Amino acid sequence: MQSVPISLATHIILMPNYEIVKLGIKVMLSWQTMTDKSKRQKQKSDSSLETLRIERTNFSQDELAVYCGIPRATYQRWISGKTEAKPTIRQLKLLCQYLGIERIDELPDDFGPVKETLDDD
Repeated sequence: MQSVPISLATHIILMPNYEIVKLGIKVMLSWQTMTDKSKRQKQKSDSSLETLRIERTNFSQDELAVYCGIPRATYQRWISGKTEAKPTIRQLKLLCQYLGIERIDELPDDFGPVKETLDDD
């Protein structure tokens, strides 16, 4: 069994609303997934948030949601456009950290699918 790197252990402490036992199991599953990076295929998505996740990280949807304190189902509703994303300040800070976003204008205006606009020119 591989040991969890310090940086990952640091993120565990930051995650709210999880019991220690659940954390240990989730970390082991996440670490196994992250060590299998080379087998992942590039995905495509209509969601600007998903595009950032795919391009800038090797995290799965579940991993990014857990690390940012966002319930998985909520994250999936955000990227599908079923609900408007209303992240807390803490969730937004963590999303920016994990996605490598340094300036506010790098954040997408909407986390759901990109809507095509028709010009009347």
